Amino acid sequence: MNSQKPMTEEEIKKIANDIFNESIMNNLDSSIIFKYIKGLEKENQKYKEVIDNAIVKLERYSNIVSEASAYGICVDLLHLLKEVE
Repeated sequence: MNSQKPMTEEEIKKIANDIFNESIMNNLDSSIIFKYIKGLEKENQKYKEVIDNAIVKLERYSNIVSEASAYGICVDLLHLLKEVE
C-alpha cells in the first residue's frame, strides 16, 4: 500500500480537468483518460470496501481481550491486507 497522504476530491478533479484540457489541446482521445480515471475509481472503491471490512472486524475484536483470540485477529487482518495487494 502507498504511504502517501490521500488526495482530496478537489485535487483529483483539478488534475482530471488539467489532463482533459491538455488532451484537447494535443488532440488526444480523452476517452482513454476517462477510462483510466474510471479504473482508478473502481480500484479505490475496492480499497474502501476492504478498509470498511477491516474496521468492522476491528470493532468486533475490540471487545475481545484473550490472547487466544489475538492469533485469529492477526490471521483475519492478514487476509484483509492481502486483498489490497
